[in-house]
Amino acid sequence: MTGWQAVVKRAADLVGALVLGVLTLPALVIALVLTKLLDRGAPAIYTQDRVGQGGQVFTVYKVRTMVPDAERDSGPVFSMDGDTRVTPLGRWLRRFYIDELPQLWNVLRGEMSLIGPRPERPFFVEQFKAEVPGYERRLVAKPGLSGMAQVRNVADVHCAHKKLAYDLEYIDNYSLWLDVRLAFETACGALLNYWPSADKGQTEAEPDEQQGRPPERPVAQAEDRPTGARQSAASTGTKASLPPK
Repeated sequence: MTGWQAVVKRAADLVGALVLGVLTLPALVIALVLTKLLDRGAPAIYTQDRVGQGGQVFTVYKVRTMVPDAERDSGPVFSMDGDTRVTPLGRWLRRFYIDELPQLWNVLRGEMSLIGPRPERPFFVEQFKAEVPGYERRLVAKPGLSGMAQVRNVADVHCAHKKLAYDLEYIDNYSLWLDVRLAFETACGALLNYWPSADKGQTEAEPDEQQGRPPERPVAQAEDRPTGARQSAASTGTKASLPPK
């Protein structure tokens, strides 16, 4: 990414986040009120550590969709389809990606971009660094609300190699037009609900749980479609092992 591309991308992030924030504010307020009313013992918004550009850890914000202390007994794990820890309201919020809206604040703060590889939790970043060659290369880019893996419907949390290939393709072939295209496809996917949400494989760990062990990522990563040598890694569907469920 060239210097002028970085400037334009940041400007687009600021304008896009502000516009989306205004347009989606009513839906976010309703979601927060309902979440608080249905579960008075837990905050409506939860925070979680994620690894951003250059390996810097930052805090993401999301609307709570799981029961409190979801990882109290299991430790850091990915959430799978039919996870009983997800509340009925949470399933609805996840379906329409409303739970991700607070991350627009992360975009405004400059910790995230609208488009980029999905940020992972420190626990899984360290695990994938050890298991997936070249995984740290995805950290050169600022993480995004949506990425190429989400648009390409790569939701299998086990396919770390394939997701990484998509991330690296995005990084190696970056252009402003690519961001525009992925943003358009993301909007279509969210409105028509035909691909899984970015973080649906992530579990909601409480802040105190994260202090004793490295935290989580919004699911498997947003990864880019492979080119060259990376194509073979992605096409084989090589799987990386995950923490015990």
